[in-house]
Amino acid sequence: MNGISKILGSKENFSFEAKASQGGIPASLWETYSSFCNTEGGTIVLGAEELKDKTIHVIGLPNAYKTVVDFWNGVNDPNTVSENVLQNKDVTIETLDAKEIVVITIPVLPRYKKPIFIHNNLLHGTYKRDNEGDYPCTREEIQAMLRDQTALSLDFAPVEEKTLDSLDEDSISAFRNRFQSAKPNHVFLRYDEEDFLRQIKAAANDKDGKIRPTHAGLLMFGKWQEIVDFYPAFFLDYQDHREETPTVRWTDRIYSNEGNWSGNVCDFYFRVVPKLVADLPLPFKMKEDGVTRDDDTDLRKSVREALTNALVNADYDGRMGVVVKKYHDRFVFENPGLFRIPVKDAIKGGLSDPRNLAMMSIFNLVNVGEKQGGGIPLMFETAKGEGFPEPMIETRSDLGRTTITLFVSKPFTTQNTTQNTAQNTTQKEIGNPERTLLLLKENPSMTRAEIAKSLGITPDGAKFIIDSLKAQGRIKREGSDRKGKWIILK
Repeated sequence: MNGISKILGSKENFSFEAKASQGGIPASLWETYSSFCNTEGGTIVLGAEELKDKTIHVIGLPNAYKTVVDFWNGVNDPNTVSENVLQNKDVTIETLDAKEIVVITIPVLPRYKKPIFIHNNLLHGTYKRDNEGDYPCTREEIQAMLRDQTALSLDFAPVEEKTLDSLDEDSISAFRNRFQSAKPNHVFLRYDEEDFLRQIKAAANDKDGKIRPTHAGLLMFGKWQEIVDFYPAFFLDYQDHREETPTVRWTDRIYSNEGNWSGNVCDFYFRVVPKLVADLPLPFKMKEDGVTRDDDTDLRKSVREALTNALVNADYDGRMGVVVKKYHDRFVFENPGLFRIPVKDAIKGGLSDPRNLAMMSIFNLVNVGEKQGGGIPLMFETAKGEGFPEPMIETRSDLGRTTITLFVSKPFTTQNTTQNTAQNTTQKEIGNPERTLLLLKENPSMTRAEIAKSLGITPDGAKFIIDSLKAQGRIKREGSDRKGKWIILK
C-alpha cells in the first residue's frame, strides 16, 4: 500500500471511498460502517481508491474538515445509524503526498452491542463483511446476533415447557458416576437427584416455583425427542471418513437420532471421544508418582478440547447441527454459531466467552474443558510442537457456522509419501499435488469439486491436497470461495 501503510499500520479490514472527494458522505459508507461493526471492526479511508491490481490511489479530499463534520453529523443521527460506537480519536485527518484523507477506525464491538443497523431498519439495514465486501444480513443472522446480546448465558434458564421427565435417567446416572470418580468428596454428591440437577445447573425453578430442566440440562441429559421438540434443528453427527470411496461416504457413524441411545450432548461426547483418539500415538510415560501410567498427551487433549469447543459454543437454534469428521490426516469440527470473541483473541488465549456457559460448567465437573480460554491456544501450541500444520479456523457469517480443522500428520513431502500411504491415504490422492498445481496455473478459479473431477478423486481427497499445498506455502487463496482465485507461490 506504499505510503498509506505507514498511516494504517497493522490494522486489518479496509474500505476505500473515493467519492467523498466530490464532497459529502457516500451512501455506501454507512453500509460499511454497519458491516465493520457487526463483524470484527475495520478501517474506512475517505479520499482514496483501491485499483484492480490492489494498489491504493490517493485522490485526496478538497475539504477534509467538512467531510469529518458531515460524518459526525451522520453517525450521531439515529435516522442514519442505530448507534455511534466511535470516539473522537477514531476519526482523523491524515496527509499523504500533500493530499488530505480521512481515516475512520471502527473498533471490535462486544456482542451485546450488535447488531448495528442503518436507516432505522433492523431487518434490511443490517450488514456484515466477507471477502467480497458488505452484504445485507439474513433474518437468521440478525436473530443470532440478538440471541448473543444477553449478558447471562441463556442455557441457565429453565425450559418452562418441560419437566424432569424429559431427561434421560441413564444419562444422569452415568454422569453422576463420572463426577463421583473425578471428585469423590464433592458436596454435590450428597444431594438426591433433583437437588443434584439443581446444583449443577441442569435444573432450576420456574417463575411459579416448579422444577424444570434448564436449557443446558435438556441439551446435556435430555431424551432426543424431548430436545428436538424444543430445538427443532438439533443434530449431533460423528463420521469416520478414513476408508471413504466414491460409493462409501463413511465406515462408522454416530448420530443423535439413531434411536438406540439417548441422543443428547453429554452421551455424544463420551461416545465420540474414544473413537477420535483411538489411533493417536500414546508413548509410555509414568505420572509423577512413578507408579501410574500417564495415558494422555497434548494431542489427545487438543482433540478433546476441539470437540468440547464445538458443543459448548454451538448455537442450537442455528442450522445443520454439530458435525465431527475423522480422516487419516485431520479432524474436522463444525458447529452452528460464530465465535463470540475475535478469532485472533481466541488464538492468543486468556479470553473465554462460551455461548452455553452452563453446559461448560457441567462439563467442567467431570474435568472436560477445564482450561477456560486455553483450549484454542493448546491446539496451536500442540500443532507447532508436533510439526503439524496450524489448525484452521473458518467462520462463515452467511451460514452462521464455525469449522475448526486439526491436522494430525505432517505436511506432504516426497520424503513422507511412504508414511502417508501406510496411513491409508490413497496413492492416487498423494501423487496429485504437482498435477493440482498445473491445473491451478491453467485455471486459478477452479473449485475443489472441479479439481477432484479433473484428478478423478473424491472432493475430500482434493481438500487433502489443497490443505497440504497451503501448509507448505505453495499456494494461497485470494478472495472468496465463490469468486476468488488461487495464487501459486512456489
